[in-house]
Order: sequence, then structure tokens, then C-alpha cells
Amino acid sequence: MSKHQIIYTSCMRGIDGVNDGQQIYSYDADFQDSKSQDVRSLFTYQTPALEAGVVMSEEIALTMPKAFIFRKLDNGTCAVTLNTYLGRDYMGSTGRFGNYLSHSIICSEEEYAYYPCEFYGSEMLRDSMTYEEVNNSEKPLYLPVPELLRGYYVNINSVIEFLGEDNRVDIFKNMLHAMLSFEREHKRLVICDDPDNIIMWIAALEYTLPLKLALNINFTTYEYDPSLSRSQICGVVPKGTKYSPEGYENLQLHFIFDIYRKDTVNFDNKGEFYDFIEVAMLFSYDILKDFHEFLVNSYSYSKASLEYYNAYSLYKLRSDGISGFDRQSFMNAVSFAEKFANVEEKVALTKQLLAEKDKIAKFDDEYSLEVFRYILGSYDFLSTSMQEKIKSFVIEKIFNSFRETGKSEKEFIKFYKNIGQLCDRSRISIDAGLIHEDNQQKILAAMQYDVSNWKLAFIITTLCSYVKDKAVPVNRLYDVESSVGRLYAGIVQSVYKTDGNNGYLVVTKILDEFSNNHEYLTNMALSLERVLLDLPSGEAAVRFMWKYFYNVIVTSQYENRNSIFTILNNCNRTDQMYGLFESLLNSNRDSINRDALFVEHYDHFVTNNSKYSKKYLPYILGTYYEYIKRSKNRDISQIEEKLFYIIHQNKLGDVPFVDELIDNIVNKIPIERPSKENYKIITDIFDYNFNYRRHGVRGKVLLIFVGMNIEKIKSHKDLRPAMEGIERIINGKKVDLFGLTEKDANNYLEWIVPYITDSCQTSNELIKIYELFNMSPRVSEIYMTMCAKDYLKQSKDINEHCSFYEFLKFLFTVGNVNEREATGRVLCKLNKQKLEIMDRKVKTIFFKDKKALRYWDEINEIALSTNPLLNSINNFLKRKKF
Repeated sequence: MSKHQIIYTSCMRGIDGVNDGQQIYSYDADFQDSKSQDVRSLFTYQTPALEAGVVMSEEIALTMPKAFIFRKLDNGTCAVTLNTYLGRDYMGSTGRFGNYLSHSIICSEEEYAYYPCEFYGSEMLRDSMTYEEVNNSEKPLYLPVPELLRGYYVNINSVIEFLGEDNRVDIFKNMLHAMLSFEREHKRLVICDDPDNIIMWIAALEYTLPLKLALNINFTTYEYDPSLSRSQICGVVPKGTKYSPEGYENLQLHFIFDIYRKDTVNFDNKGEFYDFIEVAMLFSYDILKDFHEFLVNSYSYSKASLEYYNAYSLYKLRSDGISGFDRQSFMNAVSFAEKFANVEEKVALTKQLLAEKDKIAKFDDEYSLEVFRYILGSYDFLSTSMQEKIKSFVIEKIFNSFRETGKSEKEFIKFYKNIGQLCDRSRISIDAGLIHEDNQQKILAAMQYDVSNWKLAFIITTLCSYVKDKAVPVNRLYDVESSVGRLYAGIVQSVYKTDGNNGYLVVTKILDEFSNNHEYLTNMALSLERVLLDLPSGEAAVRFMWKYFYNVIVTSQYENRNSIFTILNNCNRTDQMYGLFESLLNSNRDSINRDALFVEHYDHFVTNNSKYSKKYLPYILGTYYEYIKRSKNRDISQIEEKLFYIIHQNKLGDVPFVDELIDNIVNKIPIERPSKENYKIITDIFDYNFNYRRHGVRGKVLLIFVGMNIEKIKSHKDLRPAMEGIERIINGKKVDLFGLTEKDANNYLEWIVPYITDSCQTSNELIKIYELFNMSPRVSEIYMTMCAKDYLKQSKDINEHCSFYEFLKFLFTVGNVNEREATGRVLCKLNKQKLEIMDRKVKTIFFKDKKALRYWDEINEIALSTNPLLNSINNFLKRKKF
């Protein structure tokens, strides 16, 4: 990217505009980002408020602070900006106050050969405009491509002189810590001092950093409201702005250094780093430049932070060696190297440490571990010969610690585990190295003088690692004639006979050692079972061993669960298969997908092992069902249906939770014509309960199943067999509609009534179906109304003995006054002539039945007196209520 510049001020016409006022005056011809919000944010400037009664004038305008700004923009380019208050606008003496000039030069980071502070006071940034430039109706010309020119006020010598006065160096060291704390504390550094001093403070801070780090620190020499600033370092004036050294918000958001008030933040900045900084910034800046060059050449560190202290520790380590370095200083140094050093520098530091291994060998275990932590962290970058040197160095240190007089088990095991973890990350098996034939005599010799249990445990560790590193065949774990098998058996049995508790520890230690290899782990457990069963308390030891085995699988080998199940399955170990499945399902590990676990276990192992299925399928289903019941915030409907499908398919009658499961499934099925899926579910539940379990069918299942049977009645000839089937199912009981909501009852009746009215030709048939159900008065009224409507539609010739009159016989027999009134409202849609015909027909049919005639007169009177339109509206409102 080439260099660009842009000017923003009050003018009669800007390069992009036609109206006068505060606007972009001009920029260079190649500048494409003039309208970006990032660039426009550079134009922000607000003067300090004047005291009460003071009016802005040309003289006062000249005293307003300038804002010299450096900012890295979002696109990675860097901007140097000077914001200057000019006073009146482009109209000159007749203009209004409030005008300011913002001049920015923007270019890529690579263009910067100097620290941003050094451009302060440079002639490249304008602080005024001529009257002819801004009071011109012609469009301004493009600005030329700028040059980055340093000013004359700021340089390292002037900064050194500045810090040497008035004990400023102590304040500066606290400022430096505040600046380095920004990444952690997110608090700006706010400096209140004379404007020319503010830039010197900023310059001093920049000079302590390499240039590439300084280019990542935004600053401004004047800010009206530091809380809204994009700058990490803000200069302020003591009056007239949002800055308040005593305000709670300012104290929370900023590190404040108010030089006028002698009120500055004081940190504990004692130590070698600040001694180094003080010497460099007062007497010999060249030593700081050496430090900068060290950082820039080999490290990716680019943002100033508290890591800068660690960078200095590393610089000292590389320069002076490890002698005289305490453990914490070493940790700080290598922490920085691990995060930021390039490969070549990491290798060089490792070589340096290996060259000083005789000194390191004398360090205590904790310090040695820190050295190994770094060396092994660089292991992958090293040559084969260096890797071998590291292995030898590690083994030598372990043996020294193992043989050390007075070393306790706790001390050694802690050291050994820690160094083992470090080696594991570099794929170095220190156990295999220790058990190597070249080192076996050293171990045995040490054991002759000390046979404590913790050293036996150590032998187990080395043996297990040997098995893994040498890829010892699995069958040798079983074979007591092999050296490996015989050693395992001898150690386990001898320890158990001496102390059962230590025996448990030995077994767990063996399983832990194989926790990263599922084949060894599973076969070792099977082998240990044989060894343990020969002990007096063998069965209890075996139960303990398998329980621990399950925990190891849950923790370390979930990914290989199917391979482990396969090994157990091939050995016909159904008890262990279920035990492992239960442990995996009930574990508290979030990473286990229990749904996938159940599906794959059922598909791969339960369905293919009849013995396993017969013994454990109900328990497997029960364990999984308890898990899904605990699941929150998810729909388990499909899972519940899958579980029932398995129970039904396998004809499992002794599943304790099956009734609860069926209720959960059915409760989610609406009371209406079932979908294809729900139709199958209800059919399967009925078949399972009624045909397989020989249980009575109840509740919603019975209700929907009866509806499904009624739906099968396609004509009158289907009615009798359907009724017989339903009566057989309900076995003298009634299908209960009483507990339904009116909406559910309405939906249910809308489904079944059309099939009833299409097939029932006599009142007796209607009565027989009606008596199948237990209905509330309101539901019964809805039922009668639907029947009345359907039969009225079927009766094309009301003068004949049509089905409607059979419905009336049914109504007169079982109906009540509300149901007759409802029927009357159905008939209100007939005209007067048809009602008269129907009246004569009814009186002819029922001429001997006085009660029926009386009921009919009630119905007829309601039909004649009911307004069809009002009745339709009333019915609509009722449906809407549903």
C-alpha cells in the first residue's frame, strides 16, 4: 500500500461535496478508503469546555490543545493524525466558531522506519489552512502523495534528558507497567501534564519497545473523553473535559497519572527488569536496542503485554546461561520461548540447556522438571541424535532420583509421574527405557536394598510400558510360561497374599498403565481374572477389578468401546458386557453420546447374541429408559417409540417400565383420526397389551383403537362384525369419553360419527353403538347433533321412511331435552314446507307413541322458532372457541 493523506475541515466546497461546512476537504488521488468509518473516526475532536461566562475568541482558540494521534486501523494500516482547533469556520472573521482541522497520513506498517512519537511537530501534518483554500467555490485539487517526515522535538536523546529531570524515571516505570498491563486489565493509561510533556511520556514508553510492538499501541496526546477513546494511551487537560481524576468511573477504567496533582499510580516495580530499563533510559539506550534486536529477529511477539517481563528473563538466560537463575525466572523465560520463539530459536535454547546438563543434574526435582518441560516441548524439532541425548538425560535423572537416599515414595512418584507426563507428550516411553535390558540390572540392584511396595509399583509401571513399547503379543499376557505373563502373575499374587489393599493398588496400577490401549487393557483384565480367582478372596478381588475396569473404559477408552465389547462378546462374557454398558450409560462424562451408544450396542451385540439378549435386554432397555427420562430440553418421543418397538418385536413381557412408557407415548397422540405413524403405534400397543400380555386395554389406547375399528365400517354389512370385535375388546366396559376436553371430544366424534351414520340403518343399531361409550351430557349433545346433521343430509326424500326417522327413534329413546333442542336447531335450516311434510310423517310413524309425539312437538317448535342465520353464527362461535 502506498502512502495516503486526507484533510477534514470547514470549507466552502470539499472534494466530494457540493455543500459548505465541516467536511473532507481533499485527499490524494489514489486513496480508496476516504469514506470508511475507520478513517472518519480520526476526525473526532472536541475542545475543552470554557469556564462559565467565558466566550470563545480568536485568542482563546489558539490555546486549545492539539490532538496528535497514532492509530492502527482495522485493515492493518497505520494513521498519524493532527487535530487542531482553528476557531472560526471557512468564512474567516465573519464565520462561526467550532471549526477544526484534521490532517491524517495513512500508510502500511512497513512504511514506518521511525517510532510514531517522532512525527510529533513534523511539517508533514498541517495545523492551519489559508483563507483562499477553504473559501473557494471550486472543487479542491487532489492532495499529493505524502512523505513520512520526522519532527525535531522528539528523539531518544530528548527523552533521556526529559526522564532525568524531577525524578521522572520512577513515574515512568509505573507508566510502563500500566501500559504493559493493558492486555490483562483493559485499562487505559491516562496522562495529565503539559502537552509537550505528554508526548515525551508517550515517547519514553514507545522507546522501551521494539518498533513493531510500538506500532500496535494507539495513543493520542489530547482526548476529551478517555472512556470513549480508541487509544490505549490518552493525554488529557486538567479542566473542561470528561476527565476527572477523582471520578469513580475514571479510576475503574484507567490508570491515571496526574502530574499536576502529583497523583500517580504506584506499582511494585522492583526487580532486575526495571533496573535494566532505568539504566537504558537514563544512560545507555544501546543495551535496550540489543534486547529489541533479540526479540525482533527470532520471536513472533507483537503486542506489548506483561509477557515483556518474561521476554527479558529469556534474554538474560540466552545471554548469561542458567547459572544464577532461580526456578521462577527460568519458568518465565521458557514460557515466553514456548509461546513466541521460532523453531530455530527453540532448538538453540534446547542445545544450550543440554550443554549445561551437569549443572541441571544438581537441581532439585521441581526445577529439573521445569527444565525437562521445556526441552521435551521442543523434542519434535530436534535431530535424532539430540532426541537420543534427551532420552538418556531423562533416564539418568530418574535413576538418580530412584536411588536417592531418603527419597520417599510420595516424592519419587510425584517426580516420576510429572516427568512421565512430559515424556508422553513427546511420545517418549520412559518406562520402556527403564526396563530396557541395559537398565534392568540397575533396577534389580536397587530392589535388593529396598523392597518397599512403592518400588514394586514402579516395577509394574515399567513392565507395562515395556509391553506397550515392544508391542508384546496379547497372548503372552495370558501365558504364565512367558516372561511377561509370569512376572505379572507373580507380582499380583505375592502382593495380594501380603496385603490385600496393596493388591488392589497393584491391579488398578496395571489397568491404569494400559488405559491408552484398549486391546491390552481388556485382555489384561481377562488375564488378571484368572490370576485373582486362584486367591482365597478371589471372587471379591475379581468384582473389584471389573468395576475398576469399567471406570477406566469410561474415562479413557470410550472411542474403542465396540472393539472392547467385541472382545468380551467373543469370550462370551455377557455379565461384563452389560456391566460395561451400564457404566458407560450412567457415567457423568458429557462427551459420551448415550443415544448412539444404545443404538449401536443393541444393533451390534444384543441382536446378534441370543444368550446376551435373553438375559440382559430388559435391563439394557431399563437403564437406557432411565437415562432418557433424565434428559432435559429435548423431545424423546421417537426414542420412546423405538424402545416400545424393541419390546414389542422381542415380545418382552417382564419389562417393569413398559406401562409408563406406553402412557408417555400415547399421551402425545392427539384424540382424532391417527396419522399413518400413530395408527401403527396404537395397533402395536394394542397387540402387545391385548394379544401378547393378555392385559385389558384402557384409556386413550382403547379410545383410539375403537375409533380405528369404527373407521373400518365401510357399509352396513361391516357393522355387526365390527361391533362384535369392539365388544370383545371392551369386555362389558364402556369406552370413556367423560374425561376428554370438549375440543378433544369434538375432534374424536368428527372422526367416528360419519362412519356410524353411514352404516347404522336402525335405531337399535344406533343405540347399541351409543351404549359403547360413556359420555358427559355436553359430549352426548355434540354426538346427537352430528348424527342429526348426517342423517338429515342422507334423507333426500323426507316424505319417505328415511334414515332420519330411525335417528329420531334413537333420539326419543336415549336423548334428553338438551339433545332434542339441539336437533331442533339442526332442523331450522329446513323451509316451512319441508318441516310441515316432516311433521306429518313423524306423526304418522309415531301416532301410537304419545311420548315420542310430545318430544317431536318440542323439536318442531324449536326448528320453527330458530333463526337459521343466528344459529349458524352461534355454531361458528362455538367452533372458534374449540
